Amino acid sequence: MFLAHITDCGTQSLKEHCQNSAKIARDDLSCIELGNTAYLTALFHDCGKAHDKFQQYLIDSHNGKNVRKGSVIHSFAGISYFLNKYHNVNDPFQKITSEIISYSIGAHHGLFDVFNPEKQNGFTKRLTTQPEYDNKSVANFLGEVIDQETVCETFNLSVEEIRHSLKSISEIQKCQTEYFFYLGLLCRMISSAVMDGDRTDTANFLLNKKYNRTDNPCKVWKIINDNISRRIQEFSSDTVIRKSRRELSDICYNFAGCNSGVYRLNIPTGGGKTLSALRFAATHSLKREMNRIIYIAPLISILEQNADEIKNAVGNEYVLEHHSDVIVNTDDPEELDLRKYLEDSWDSPVIATTFVQFLNTLFSSKTSSVRRFQSLCNSVIIIDEIQSVPSKMISLFNLAINFLSKLCGCTILLCSATQPCLESVEHSIMVDGNIINEKDFRKYSEIFKRNTVTDCGNLRLEEIPAFVIDRSKDNRSVLVVCNKKAQAEFLFNDIKPYFKNCFHISAGMCVAHRKNVLKKIRNLLSENEPVICISTQVIEAGVDISFDCAIRFSAGMDNIIQTAGRCNRNGKRSSNSPVYIVHCSDENLKMLPDIQNAKQATESLIVNFKKNPDHYSNDLASDASINFYYRSLYASYCTNHFDYPIKDMPSLLEMLSDNPKYRSDTDYFLCQSFKTAGGKFDVFDSSSTSVIVPYGEGNEIINNLQSYYNDNNYLALQKEIKKAAQYSVSVYEYQFNKLLKENAVIPMCNGSFYVLSPEYYNDGTGLLEKKKEENICSILIL
Repeated sequence: MFLAHITDCGTQSLKEHCQNSAKIARDDLSCIELGNTAYLTALFHDCGKAHDKFQQYLIDSHNGKNVRKGSVIHSFAGISYFLNKYHNVNDPFQKITSEIISYSIGAHHGLFDVFNPEKQNGFTKRLTTQPEYDNKSVANFLGEVIDQETVCETFNLSVEEIRHSLKSISEIQKCQTEYFFYLGLLCRMISSAVMDGDRTDTANFLLNKKYNRTDNPCKVWKIINDNISRRIQEFSSDTVIRKSRRELSDICYNFAGCNSGVYRLNIPTGGGKTLSALRFAATHSLKREMNRIIYIAPLISILEQNADEIKNAVGNEYVLEHHSDVIVNTDDPEELDLRKYLEDSWDSPVIATTFVQFLNTLFSSKTSSVRRFQSLCNSVIIIDEIQSVPSKMISLFNLAINFLSKLCGCTILLCSATQPCLESVEHSIMVDGNIINEKDFRKYSEIFKRNTVTDCGNLRLEEIPAFVIDRSKDNRSVLVVCNKKAQAEFLFNDIKPYFKNCFHISAGMCVAHRKNVLKKIRNLLSENEPVICISTQVIEAGVDISFDCAIRFSAGMDNIIQTAGRCNRNGKRSSNSPVYIVHCSDENLKMLPDIQNAKQATESLIVNFKKNPDHYSNDLASDASINFYYRSLYASYCTNHFDYPIKDMPSLLEMLSDNPKYRSDTDYFLCQSFKTAGGKFDVFDSSSTSVIVPYGEGNEIINNLQSYYNDNNYLALQKEIKKAAQYSVSVYEYQFNKLLKENAVIPMCNGSFYVLSPEYYNDGTGLLEKKKEENICSILIL
């Protein structure tokens, strides 16, 4: 008997592990009619362990002998079997099925490139490295785990499944690039199910427990729908605003019988978007027997705020909140094991997560991300603030959404008060309809309208403080949002002497610092005290705060409307509050091209708006205005901007599709550089370093980190690292090097973390480039 795993508590046979993994993988993808393919692939994923060499390696490793990890390769045998047996045929569907199965077997410990940047073929390497070992392993495997006849029967079923999937791909692709991109996602889906089956069964054995898939989803959806209904009944309809929120919620509820697809949910600010979207999702899940609901927010601050609302409506036990700042308040090993399983598999009725986690699930090469991809099947996916998808990856995003919708049974809600025109780019999204029709949207926009956006023309930076002070005469609270921190600090220092309550907020301040400042501001606003807040765009989303007046440096209309959302937010002022757009004529945005392009698109809108305001419903924030803005913005970019371009390399879209620059032969249908592309994928620019600052509890956390590190107390260290995120600031590479040169940042825990010297942090504006006593505050964070 060949073994798959050995522990001090016992052994697991290879047959048991492969069969268990195969059943889990089949369950993952049966809902999208790929169950046989997933089963067969997962069954063979460890067939290379059926060899005396690997068995000895396994025993030696368990006995503590000095063995080199990976010295006996077990992931090539399955590739060898399927390509040698099924690829040398005339039937293209057999060929491509054998490739997908082979790739997913070979990638179960990590993605590899079919063609890498050196134009080497990953299949060829795996076929020629150890043919004798692979042949012997396969022969042993077929003798112990499954017979040849059953393999052939199951493979033929897989061919039909892949044929059906390829037919669906042919119906939605518009060009060769899109066809191969969808083919790559199909391959990723099979790989994901294999990884999930393998890791779930391995965890069950090693931890001596069994993690089962969520049982009886219909029963769960009934409970969740009842909980949401009770929550909605708690809200009265005694005002026009509350009545309108209920009506919008009812529209979403009534729409929930729709087929799976991609739908826009355009609800005005203050209209109860989160609860309405959740009500649609829960009702749709019950009617269509969906697997789960996945709520996605662009920022952790928005997620934390809305996750609480979701938990209150759905029931805390049905929601998994998954993002980098989640702190698990337990030391119980079983609870920690369960938490890890849920985060790795997303096996929960409702997931609340971030853009980063979701987009990594789609495109990152990390095995944890690839594994979660299968969990998206047959789900309702709510994407909040859809306009926040970085423009450089719109092509990837659009095509992935099309794939999830048309091949994976997903229903996707694109939520925003400023819906981007994602269908206007070359690789467009396929939208099936709007939940709120245009007539209703105009009606409710008027009801929820709380401010009026006005263009104030050009002003030099030095003229803006006087403009702010003048506006404060008619408004007790004023919010100013700048494009750069240098602008925000200039205004703050210039205006502060004239006001008792003047505050600065920017990314140069750690999260805890920003939260404390916001708490002070909220308290003052609640007491109707005069307040001036000078901020960068960090205040625009996920911050529940309301000012009487807002001033926004000219930028994208989505940013301007986000700022407007912090003005008369709760509709307490009887008349519409003013939101002013100011064009800072002497600002330099060369280092911020996205803001520069968005600003130019806004200015183009304003020019056209002034020529024909009726066409835009006399409102810069109308649907027509936003549509014009996005079309102008997207037209300003070169075509491949949306394809995730990479310097001195093909774009990610190219590498994940037909890969013309790296493909060196046409022996295989698959040709993608999966590993290289996934390794280059980064949602936001991560060429920055996180520095822990000595603000508030930051000093205590710094001491604890060093203490726990010295004591090898890794569980406590992990918790402290999570806390440190609230007391950290990210700096760009050139800024970090400058601080390092001045001994302003100090490495600790053997260089695992960096700590900022107290002389370089200011209670007013955060991180400084020069020491406090030098009284020079050249600002680092834009």
